[in-house]
Amino acid sequence: MSGGNFDALASAVFFLVVVWFGGRAATAAHLSPILGEIAVGILFGPRGLDMVPYTHDPSLDLRTPFPSINATNVGLNVTDSDCNAGGAQSFLSIWELAGNIGVALMIAESGMHLDFSKVRKVGATASGVAVLGTFTPIVLGIACITAFGMDAYPTGFSVGSALAPTSVGIALKLLTEAKHLQTDAGQTVVIAAFVDDIFSLIILVILVNLSAGSITPFGIISPFLYCFLFLGGSALAATKLLPHFLDETLHKIPINPKANFQIRDEVHLILMLVLVAAFGKIGALIGSELLGTFCAGMLFCMVPHSMTVWHHSMTQYCEWLIRLFFAASVAFSVPVSDMFSKAGISLLWKGLIVAVVPCILAKVFSGFFLQWTKLKMSKWTVGWAMVGRAEFAFMVAKVANDSFLCGSDDGTGRPKKMLSDDGYIITLWALLLAIIFGPSMFRKTLASEMKIYRKEHPAKIKKVDLIIRGRAQTLDNDVVDNVEHVLHDHHLDLTRFDRHKYSDTHPGEQGHEGEEEETFSVMVGVHRDDNMDEDELDMIRHEIEDAVNDHGAEVVVCPRKPSLDNTVRRPSADNTVREPAPKNAGNFVKWGDIDQELRQSQGPIASD
Repeated sequence: MSGGNFDALASAVFFLVVVWFGGRAATAAHLSPILGEIAVGILFGPRGLDMVPYTHDPSLDLRTPFPSINATNVGLNVTDSDCNAGGAQSFLSIWELAGNIGVALMIAESGMHLDFSKVRKVGATASGVAVLGTFTPIVLGIACITAFGMDAYPTGFSVGSALAPTSVGIALKLLTEAKHLQTDAGQTVVIAAFVDDIFSLIILVILVNLSAGSITPFGIISPFLYCFLFLGGSALAATKLLPHFLDETLHKIPINPKANFQIRDEVHLILMLVLVAAFGKIGALIGSELLGTFCAGMLFCMVPHSMTVWHHSMTQYCEWLIRLFFAASVAFSVPVSDMFSKAGISLLWKGLIVAVVPCILAKVFSGFFLQWTKLKMSKWTVGWAMVGRAEFAFMVAKVANDSFLCGSDDGTGRPKKMLSDDGYIITLWALLLAIIFGPSMFRKTLASEMKIYRKEHPAKIKKVDLIIRGRAQTLDNDVVDNVEHVLHDHHLDLTRFDRHKYSDTHPGEQGHEGEEEETFSVMVGVHRDDNMDEDELDMIRHEIEDAVNDHGAEVVVCPRKPSLDNTVRRPSADNTVREPAPKNAGNFVKWGDIDQELRQSQGPIASD
C-alpha cells in the first residue's frame, strides 16, 4: 500500500469517527444527532477545513446530474444557455453518493412501513398539510423580500421556492428515532412530506422554465400527473398483485436447516434492492428519485417477512449511510465562505427574519390544517416535523442563483439573475437556521405530546406472554433468532422460551385419508423495566408475525399488568377470559393450560 493511499484511508476513518462523535455529542446535549453530524460535515468538509479525502479529485469522484432538478427529464423543452443553468452537471463526491444511497434506502424502508388503513384515514389531511406547507413559505417569502426593498419577481419568488421543500430524510429520521413512524401523526408527516416534495419539484420546474422563457401549461401539469400516476400504480401493485405472488414464489425455494441466512431470504433481499434501484431511476425520469424509492419500498409493505429480511441485512449499513447523508450530502452543500464573508455577515439579520417567518413559522402553520379535521393529533408536532430542510432546498437556491431571466437587464447590460446574490445569501442563512432549530423543536414538541398522552392514557403493562403457533417447517433457528431480535428491539428481556411440536391431522376428501402436518407452538415470557401500551403491543405482534413468515401462523399477545402477576390471560375467543395460575407458577404463564386450549381450538392434535 502506498503512503498516499494510507493517508487517504486514515483521513476517511478520521472523518467517520468525528461524524459518529458529533452525533453522540449532540445526543448528550439533548439535541438531535442530525445537528452534530451536519456541524462536523461543515467544519471538516471541502467548504470548511477540507480534511475529507475524495471530494475534489475527478478520477476518484463521480459526476452526475441531479435528475430531480433537470426539467428535460419530465419532457420539457428546456435547453442549456446563458438564461438557464438548471440542466448543468453537478459534482458529486463519493461521500455524497453514499449519503444519497443512504437516504434512498431509508425512504424505501419507510415505504415498507406504510399502513394503507392509516393512509385512507390521514391521506386527505396530509395533502392539506402539504398544500399549506408548500405555498405559505412562497407567499411569505415574497412578502419579506419585498419588505427588504428587493423585487418580488424574480428574487422574491425564487427565495420562496427555495424555502418550500421539506426534507423527507430529516422527517423520517426524527420519526424513526422517536418510534413514531407508524402512528397517525407519523404517517401524516410522511405522506405530507412526499406531496410537499412533488409540489416543490413542480415549482422548481416552473422556475427553470421561467428563466428560459419557455413555460407551457403542459410543462406545469406533466410532473404532477406523472408522479401521482406512478404513486397510484405502485399502490395498486402493493395491495393487489405482489403480496400473494411474491410470498408463494419465495416459499417455493427450499429451506436449508444448516444455513445462517436462507437462500429465499437472499433472493427476497436482492429483489428489494433491485426494485429500489429500478424504481429510483423511473422516479428520476418523471421527477423525483426519492418518490421512486418510496414506491419500491411500498411494494413490500404487505409482503410477509420483508421487514425482517431488511432489518437482518441492512440496518447497520443504513445507519452509517444516513450519517453520511447529513454529514456530506447536506453539510457539503452549505457554502460557508459565502455566508461568513463580510457581505454575508451583514445580511444575517435579514436571513434571521426570513428564517423565522417564511422558513419556520410558515411550515409550523401547515400543522394547523389539523384543526379543520376530526383527527386527534398535535398540530404542533406535525407542523414542526415539516420544518426540516436538506440538500434539495440548497439545490433550488443554487439553481435560481445560477439562472438568468431572459429578456431582462440588471442595469449593466447583463440579464438579471433569478435569485440575486444578496437574496441567495439571505436564503442560505434562513435554511441553515431551519436545520439548526427544526429537528430540536420537533423532538421537544413530540416529547411533550407523548408526556401528555401517557398521562391521559397511562401504560401499565410490563410483563407480556406471547403464544406463537404455526407449521413446524417454519420453526427453524432463523425464525427463533428473528423473534428474539424483535424482542430485543423493543428492549424486552426474555424470561422464558418453550417450544413444542405436534402433528395435525387434516380431514381428507371423501374416499381419501387425511393429511398429517407437523405444527409447533412457542410460549414466550418477556419483561421490560418501563411500561408498554396496547399500541406498542400491537406493533410487537405485527413484527413477530412478519418474523415467523407463515400465513397460517397465529400470534397471541397476552399482557399482564402488575396487579395480575399471578393471573393468566388465556387466548379465548374474546381474549378476555382469565384464570388464576397455580401457586408454583410464580410470575410465569401456566404454559400447559394455554397450549391445551390452543390445541382444542385448532382441532385434533396428537402429541409426539
